[in-house]
Amino acid sequence: YAFPSCAQPFITEVARQNCPYCRAAFSAWEITTAGASVRLDSPTRVLGRGELGGSPKISKQHWILRRLGPALTCESIGLNPTRLIRGGAERVLNRGESVALEAGDRLAIADVELTVRPLAA
Repeated sequence: YAFPSCAQPFITEVARQNCPYCRAAFSAWEITTAGASVRLDSPTRVLGRGELGGSPKISKQHWILRRLGPALTCESIGLNPTRLIRGGAERVLNRGESVALEAGDRLAIADVELTVRPLAA
């Protein structure tokens, strides 16, 4: 990974919370939908219907989100398929598939859409 503020490459790990070169803190992430907002600053978080507005289209446990240093990954574990929308392109995430998320990515399940963004450090 190369941290944007100093562009120095390093190998990231779960426990790392700052860039080893410039010492800048990594941003937390946030997932938002029309009815809810969830801050993601712990290493692992399972999200589902209860955290994201209560839609019956979202499983009780639908995604496993993992922070690895500054990066955020999403593993789809729900029964309904998740679509990743990035820059106008859309693809379905298979159950058990993990993908690195980027700022501005959207995750969609039926009529529910979530937006992913980093928060200011």
